[in-house]
Amino acid sequence: MAFILIAKGFAQVKGSTTPVKGLPIPVKGYEKVSFTNYTKKTVEVEVNYGNPSCKKNDNFSVPAGATASPSTNRGACLITWISATGATIYKSQGTNYSKFGVLEIKGKLEVKRIDQNGKPLDN
Repeated sequence: MAFILIAKGFAQVKGSTTPVKGLPIPVKGYEKVSFTNYTKKTVEVEVNYGNPSCKKNDNFSVPAGATASPSTNRGACLITWISATGATIYKSQGTNYSKFGVLEIKGKLEVKRIDQNGKPLDN
């Protein structure tokens, strides 16, 4: 059974969203968020980590056709939502995925998980 540290004095079983008190297990943390902008305009991105013991939301700009990341690591914080200017918000109960992008799908902008090749994945 693998654990991840989610806050001082709390851990959770990897793949679970239920914290277990009193398991101070060291953890490397999740990969930094990487966000690719497939649109023709700069977008403002906000990443929410949802857990009050995690850091504050990350806010950063991504120029058209570029990939960017927040300036800080997210540690063991799961992502609960990501927004980008003019796009449908990506929502999750808490995901450890790190690669996202804003794409135009059927005439609408959407924030989606993407694979290593930049192809959108089902949320």
